[in-house]
Amino acid sequence: MIKSKKAAIELSMTTIIVVVLSLALLTLGFVLVRNIMCSSINTITNVNELSDSQIRDLFGAQGGEIQCVGEKDVLPVYAGKTNYIKCIISASEVADYEFKIEINEVYSTIPKDTIKKWLVEGGKFDNIAPGDKKSKQVGVLRVPDNAPDGDISLDLIITKNNEDFETDTLNFKVSRTNLINSALC
Repeated sequence: MIKSKKAAIELSMTTIIVVVLSLALLTLGFVLVRNIMCSSINTITNVNELSDSQIRDLFGAQGGEIQCVGEKDVLPVYAGKTNYIKCIISASEVADYEFKIEINEVYSTIPKDTIKKWLVEGGKFDNIAPGDKKSKQVGVLRVPDNAPDGDISLDLIITKNNEDFETDTLNFKVSRTNLINSALC
């Protein structure tokens, strides 16, 4: 009887040790997978940021004095994030530019009053010189987490040296952030 109690105690101690080691290895495995996933997501983000200079070169090569994001294709704006509206100005001479944003109700599926709460406009840039290829922030869309899905269409009214210059229509679509990224990182 004493031998069976000793054997039972040894068996339960072995079981406890195996369970503790298994949980430790399982936790380490989860941490390792999480770190690998987050680092690869961050690497993709860094590659996208580094490609910004290539995009600037491409915009400049396509012609036009002012090129803006959302001008040619519908771009996603992410709920719960701050989304920047940027333009590149390829000035032929030193000039002052001002950007005003109006909500285009015809093409927007989200109500104007809702978009107005999210939109921070503004952009006055003085003395833009020829060859200045740096992108300019002309507005911000702060889309909340609980934003409805839909389309946003904005009219960008541009003045050059206090004279009407051009009007561009920018198109965006409210999107959700990557589920894996928001859950893991």
